[in-house]
Formats: sequence, C-alpha cells, structure tokens
Amino acid sequence: MSRGTRHLQHSFLLVKGIGQTQRRVEAKKCTLGIINNNRVVSIDAYGWKDFMSKVKRIPIETVTDIKTASTLPPPVLDKVSLLIGQDKALNFLLNSNLTELPSGHKLIDIGIGKFVCGQGQLKELKKTVKTFATVLQHLENRHDQDLTEKIDLQNAIESLPFTDDPKDNDSEIARALLQNNIVIDPETGRMKVPLLFKEGVEDLPSNLGLSTATLFSNSRSLNDYLFPGPSTVPDMASVLLRFRIGKIAISSDIEKAFLQISLEEKHRDYVRILWLKDFTKPPTRDNIMIYRYARVPFGVNCSPYLLGGSIAYHLSQVGTLIAEEIQRNIYVDNCLVFAQNVEEAISKYREIRQIFSDVKMNIREFISNSAEFNEFLEQQTGEKLPEDTKILGICWHITDDTLKIRLPDPDFLSTNTKRKCLKVLASVPDVFGLLLPIILMAKLFFQKLWKSNISWDDNIDTTDWAFATQGWKNFEYCFPRQMIQSLETNKELHIFCDASAEASAAVAYVKEYTEGQPSTTLIFAKNRIKPLNTEKNGKSSLTIPRMELIGLLIAVRMGYFLKKSLDMTFLSINIWTDSKICLQWLKNPPAKDIFVKNRIFETLEKGELYKYRHIRGIENPADVASRGCTPDQLLKHSLWWHGPPLLQHPASDYPSVTDLTSERREKPIFTLAATADTSQSIVDVSKFNSFQKLVSTMFYVFTYITLLKMKIGTVLQHPFTLFQHAQKTATNLLFIEEWLLKQLQTKYPPDLKDNKKFNIRKDENGFYRCYGRLANSDLNDQAKFPIWLPRKAALTKLIIDQIHRTHLHSGTRTTLTKLREKYWIGQGRRTIENQINKCITCKRELAKPFHQPAPPPLPKNRITQSLPFQHVGSDYLGPLTITVGGREREKRWVALFTCLATRILHLEIVENLTTARFIHALRRFIARRGQPESIISDNATTFRLAAMVENQARMLHHQDPELLDYCAHKGISWQNIPELSPWYGGAYERLVGLTKVSLQRAVGRHIPQQYEFITYLCEAEAIVNSRPLTYIQENEPIQTILRPIDF
Repeated sequence: MSRGTRHLQHSFLLVKGIGQTQRRVEAKKCTLGIINNNRVVSIDAYGWKDFMSKVKRIPIETVTDIKTASTLPPPVLDKVSLLIGQDKALNFLLNSNLTELPSGHKLIDIGIGKFVCGQGQLKELKKTVKTFATVLQHLENRHDQDLTEKIDLQNAIESLPFTDDPKDNDSEIARALLQNNIVIDPETGRMKVPLLFKEGVEDLPSNLGLSTATLFSNSRSLNDYLFPGPSTVPDMASVLLRFRIGKIAISSDIEKAFLQISLEEKHRDYVRILWLKDFTKPPTRDNIMIYRYARVPFGVNCSPYLLGGSIAYHLSQVGTLIAEEIQRNIYVDNCLVFAQNVEEAISKYREIRQIFSDVKMNIREFISNSAEFNEFLEQQTGEKLPEDTKILGICWHITDDTLKIRLPDPDFLSTNTKRKCLKVLASVPDVFGLLLPIILMAKLFFQKLWKSNISWDDNIDTTDWAFATQGWKNFEYCFPRQMIQSLETNKELHIFCDASAEASAAVAYVKEYTEGQPSTTLIFAKNRIKPLNTEKNGKSSLTIPRMELIGLLIAVRMGYFLKKSLDMTFLSINIWTDSKICLQWLKNPPAKDIFVKNRIFETLEKGELYKYRHIRGIENPADVASRGCTPDQLLKHSLWWHGPPLLQHPASDYPSVTDLTSERREKPIFTLAATADTSQSIVDVSKFNSFQKLVSTMFYVFTYITLLKMKIGTVLQHPFTLFQHAQKTATNLLFIEEWLLKQLQTKYPPDLKDNKKFNIRKDENGFYRCYGRLANSDLNDQAKFPIWLPRKAALTKLIIDQIHRTHLHSGTRTTLTKLREKYWIGQGRRTIENQINKCITCKRELAKPFHQPAPPPLPKNRITQSLPFQHVGSDYLGPLTITVGGREREKRWVALFTCLATRILHLEIVENLTTARFIHALRRFIARRGQPESIISDNATTFRLAAMVENQARMLHHQDPELLDYCAHKGISWQNIPELSPWYGGAYERLVGLTKVSLQRAVGRHIPQQYEFITYLCEAEAIVNSRPLTYIQENEPIQTILRPIDF
C-alpha cells in the first residue's frame, strides 16, 4: 500500500515506444513510499494521465480458493496504476514467495500484492479475441492546432470502420442536447427544441439575414456551428417491406412537419430573415422588416434530426404498442402501418391521430387498400380519396392493391452524355430489386463509360446506350402489394446467390404454406458489379470463386437484414449456391488468403444458424441477376419470379445441408486500440527557398534552447538539447542536417515498393539507406550506401537546389552525379530535371530574346525542276589576305554564285567591292555557266547598284556600249532579300560557311600568293560541289550518291 506521496517538480519527458514513436509529455516527478514486509521502499516515479494502455491480467480476486482451483478465469483487460522498472522490481522479487498452483501457473506474493504468471489451464472462451495495438501518428507542420481540429482527429480515430455500427461522438452529444432540452410549450402545446450548438465556438458574426450556407470561402456559416445530429430515418427498404406484410395497409402524412415544432426563444435570433415593407422602394434600412423563425426552419443542418428526434421522444413518452409501430415505420413525415381487419385499422387510425394531436401535429391524407376503411375515412374528412397514390416513390393502385414500377425513358434517340445516363439510372424506383437483371445491363454500360474517362458532358455512343436500355421505354411492372397471406402460416426464407465475371447477386424468396400447399414469392434482390480498383495490368484480382464468395456474403447479409426488418418468424433460413468451392471454404477457410478468410468469418458470424445448400447452376435464379437480360426476357423468366421447382417440394426433399459443425473455426473479434501521437514540427520547410537558410534558422532555434538549458541548469529530454555549446561550428551544423533528414524520413517513410526496389534498410544511426551492389567497392560509405530521400518532399527539393547552385548551376547529369555521392532519390533524373527547370537563374541565362517564327513555304524556284544555275543566289565572302609581288599584302574577296535548285557552287575572285568588279565577275560567271533567269542577293551596296544597272539599262546612257547592249538584250531578274533578314539568304549563306571551312583548313596561317589562292579557291569549289546531297545508308553496300557536281 502507499504510505505517502511527495511531489518534487514538473518535468517534460520524451517517451519512446514501439516503432520508434515518440511523445513529449508533461509529468510530475514524485516519491512513493510502499510498505513491503513491514519496511518502507522508496521509489521516485513520473506520473501523468493515461500513461499506458490496459493490459491483460488474470482476475484472481474472483477465485474463492486459488490454491485448489484446477483452472483459472480467462484474462481481462485492466488499467495499470503503477509501472515499476527492473531496477526497483528486484527489491520486491528477491523477498517474494513462489507457489505452484494446480492449474500450472505460478503465484507470486511480493508483499504488496499477489499476481499470477507462467503457463497453465484457463477456462475456455467462447470466442477468440485478437487485439491489435496500433499507433496512429499525426505529423503536424503548423505551429499550433486548434481545438476543433484535434476533436475531429480524435473522432476520426474513434470511428474507424471495424464495427458494423460505429458510434459517432458528435451524434451522441447532439442526442444528449436534444433529450435534455426538449420541452412541451405550455402555451401552445407544441414540442420546443433548441438549436444544437457546439461547445467552445466563438461568437457568431452579426448577420441581419438568415444564411445557413457559407457565402464566402473564408467565412463560416451557421451550419458550421451546429451538430447535424444522428440520422433517425429508418431504412427505406425495411419500411416498404413491412408495408407489404399486412392485409390492410395504411398510409398517412404529417402536415408541414418541420413547422409543427417550436424553436427556443433564445435561438430565434440566429434564424432571422429580411423582408421589404414596400417592394416598389429600394432596400434601405427604413424599408426593411426583420422576421424571426419561431418554428424549426427547413435548411438548417440539424433540422432533420430535430424533427425525427422530437417525434421519437414523444413516441417514447407515449410508450404504447402502436407508438412503437409508428416509430419503426415513419419515414421523415410519412407514416406506414398495417392491420389485419377493418376494426383494427379504425382503432389504429384514432390512436395515431390522438398521439400526434397531443403535440399539435396534424396527421392527414390517410388512405388504404380497404374499400370499407376508405369509406370510413371519407366520412371523417368529407373528401373523395384518389385511386392511386405514391408510397415513398412507388406507385400504389388502391383498387386492386398493386404496386407499380415504371422504368424511366432512356431517350436513346437524342444526344446522350454520361451525366444523362447517371440521371436515368438514379431515377429507377426499384427498392426491392425485382427488375435487377434489366438494370444490370445499364450499370455495366455506365461502368464502361467510367473506364473510358469520358467527361460528364461529352457525347457517348447512342448505339451502345440503346442496346443497354432496350425495352425500357414505356415499361411498367405491376405486382401485388401483399407478399404473404397471413402472419400465422409457416414460412421459410430461401436466398440464392451466384456470380459471373461482371457481377455478384443474391435473390430472396418467402415460401409460405397455406392449407398445406406451398407458394413462393420473390421479395428482395441485390447485386454488386465488380469494382474497377481490382484490375491491375488488365487482370482482375477477383476470380470467379471470389466473386461467388462475394455473392454468398451478399446473401448472408440479406438474410440478416430481412430477419431484422420483417415482423415474422421463419422455420428456417436457407442459403443456396452453385459454388462447391465456397461451401468448402465455409468448412475449411484458407489460412493464408486474407480476402477469403475475412469474408468467411463474417459469413459464419452473421449466418451461423443458416442452412447452406448446393444447387445446380441451371436451377439457380440468381444467375440472371449476375448476367442481366432484357425486359421481355425477364417477364418470361419463370425461374426468376417463382424460384426453382424444388421449392414446391417439402423441406425433406431438399439437398442435404453442408455440415459445418465439425470444421467450425473460432470467429475472431478484432479490437483496435488506437492512440493519436501528434509530433509537431517547429518550422515549415516548404516556406524556405534555400537549404542553407533552413539550416541557419534551425541553428538559431537549437542555440536558443541550448542557452535556456544552460540558464535553467536542467537537462531536458529533447533532441534540441544535444548542443554542447551555442556556437556555429561544423559539428553543430552537421547535427542539424542529420536531424532534418531524420525528421523527413520519419514523416515520409519508404513504402513497401521502395523497400523492395532499392533494398532500403535502417543503419545504426537511424537513417534509411539504399543498400545496392557497391558494398565491396573502394568508395566511402556515403557513396556505397546513400541516404534515401522521398522525391516529393520539400526538403528533398531544397537539397537538389543546394547542389545545383553549389556546382555553378550545372545540368541534370552533373547534379545527379553529385547528389548520388550522398543521397538516393527514386526517379532521380526526372526529379532533378523538374527542379532545375524551376531555377530562376538558369531560366534567365538560357532565355532567348524571342522564339523563331514558323518557317514559311520554300520559294518556287527552290523546289521546281530547272537547269543548273537557272536561278542563282549570290553573296560575298572575305576579305582574305594574299601576297602580291613578293612581300606586299593585299585583300581579296570571293564572289559566290550558287544554283538554288541543284546547290552547285561557282566562285570568282574580285579585287574590291566596287560595282564594276562585281559586274565583271558576273560576266565571267555567265560566260562559264550560262545566263541565269533570276538572281537573289542581300542588300549590300554593290548588289543594289548592280541590280539597278541591270534593271535600268535601257534608260541609262552608259559610256560602255558593250555593257549597254548586253543589259539591253540579256535581261536578268534581280531580287534583293528584305533588309535585316539574313535567313532569307540561307541558300547561299550555308555555302559561304562550307567554303570558309575548306579554305581555312587548306591555307591555315599561310598567306598565299595570288596564283596559289586561285588554286585553293578552285579546289575548294570542287570539294564543296562533291558533297553528298542525300542520306548515306550504313547497311547498304551499293548506293547511288547524288552530288551537285552530278548535274
């Protein structure tokens, strides 16, 4: 027992757990005094709330005489009050007494208490309990997290889908708020309820008008401050199934249901509306009236629960059998009940009217299938009842008591989109699934649309849609509302299941014995098409046996649902399948196939008392629900509407029941113990643009905490306090980099795919490294086993930028090479390339002043067949230095003429750039190559003057009679390219470059004599004219090479 507790101080501890999880807690250090064998043992301990989860222990206090008991009770989960470490535990264990019990366990008395350990005999549990302890780690990047978000996180953990009906904490709070505050208004007699406000919210903004929805993206609405409350609406299928049971069905409706419940006065200011006094005047303050809702308004998110919860509260206060029946069969404001005779119907009518009248609710529009009861209703209301009405979307013909399902018009002759197809599918009012085979064809077509990634408003293939919905137009199916003759007859429930490659299905029949004669009625059907996410590499993981197992599970769930929904007793519930594999799995589930094992466990848990039988495939009515058919085919499908012929025989003629008792496995109960571990990051890495700045910032953070440590003089258990001194040294900066990398890898650990691909393991320092095939190389350990980095993390991008900048904005290959000396990134080349493309410096240096426009079509003279030099381009190259008469040096230029079609070259040496020299060069060219029809050149002065001489020869009185006669009788079309557009002369500019290269390589640094230069010029002309114009194939031994000289 505890002798005394003395608190010493408050401390912050870093508690580490399984999987290297960490949690920083505020604890109180205290000293405990424990009496052990008349001596006091002093223990220093840390205490905080909920310091560990519950653990198993054997409750020996429930055993009368533990030393004689042959078995001990099974272990239970219990809260731990004190956890004693190994260093202190020896003080108790060394002086303890050990006793061996008949059960095989060891009883240890340590002075302060007794406990049982070891192995022995325990009383058997009915069910095996498997407990999983799971830590859900939430890494928070922001500096703080408000209370609402923490509550949402806790609610998310509490509502993990491991149970069929998880409890929602918000719903429980909303239920308590309504139950504790609902009252009957003494003045009006109505129920008065409050708005279900959340606790701890700030004041609402002052709004003049009612706005339950958010008007702006950064604002909050009234609905954000209210609990929506749990759903009180029962399942529609359950209500409609019970509606089909009795001989007399009665339907009614609550008039203006929401407005029959008053709202508390203090909450009416939250639901105000604005109204104009005079609509002909503008909405000024003097022209506006303010109204408040005194009743529950429709549109507030908690209004549906306020209505349903208020009605449920009132019915629970009434406490009669009819009140319980109303509670099960009221759907929002529609009430459906049944009776076996007219007297019972009239009695229920009066009771229902009185129950709702007590809270000032007017329930009206009573109607039934009984003509006598309808006459009574007409006498009460004085109104003529209609012959047809709608019951939750299904047409009900009163006279012959039949229900009618009408398929929507698919309108396949007009333009259709994916949105219209979904609208048609969603408007099918088939709650019972009677037309399931017809609808399956359209469902499969819509899934095909989903696979094709067609947008919602793109046109689709009308032919395929018409095939999937053939026979839908004007199709109606009528069936009797009453599905059984009497509640007193013996009944059996038979559910058939089947599957195809596209869907799994189950269909249920009620077999009723009336005067010894059996009759079957189809009452319910469900199917499920194969999910898209099961396909990988074009192959689905759902094989036919697995699809059959899904169908079996649908059948078991259907039996569980029908048994709970229908107010009747069945002699037996039979599950029929044509899959022997599924029946074998029921007897012996595969241990390693988790998919099959989990579904078998649920099947046996919900359908433990069901009878599982085998049926031949051709006799299975669920087959058509898994494959689909047209409306005409379904109407003639007797197997679907009445079930297989064997149901007309007595139960003794059925195939034998699959024996599951000998091989029955214990069904596990999965318990999830979840703990939220919030690790806050003190900086947001994504807000930094430099790795160096990030490290510098973290240095100042670490330095500040280190200085605090030195000032306080207490060693805090926190990684920040590992600084020995507050100085910027290489050791401290390296520690910060390593700490950042560990935080990164903790937040984004490698997944199974990365582990397998890169062989990632943790080293002795806690880093995830890639262990490749370089272990035996002479490289350092950083290069042999690089640190793994997640490629999408912000810190990874900062590291890439750091290496890129350090190496003078190098390219992708260099940056990748340097990065892999220490780090490894999956898809590293693509990641680095994407990051370098965002570098502002590289963009600025590599930017071009403008983009080149798209090239226009080639000129006609370049691509039409013509003689060599019929169309010519001309240009100068030079100047080139030559030696004249010994040592004197002069400049020479070369006039270049090229054929625009054949690309052949002609060179002429000229002494200067005068027009006269060029005209003589042109005359020599014409003398050797022939007269061209046209010449193009740039806008040099020489060419422009030459062109002017040629074009105006007849008008000029030139002193040279030969040139005048030549220009007069030998007309040449001369064209100058546009100014400042050298690309127009690409045809000759390219040959200028080739000629320069040939001359430079031939002459070198030598300054030739003029006669040598003329020789070099002729040789360069011959070489350029011998170049190939066509592509040379590598693997073709014999080729015809086309050259300019060949023309």
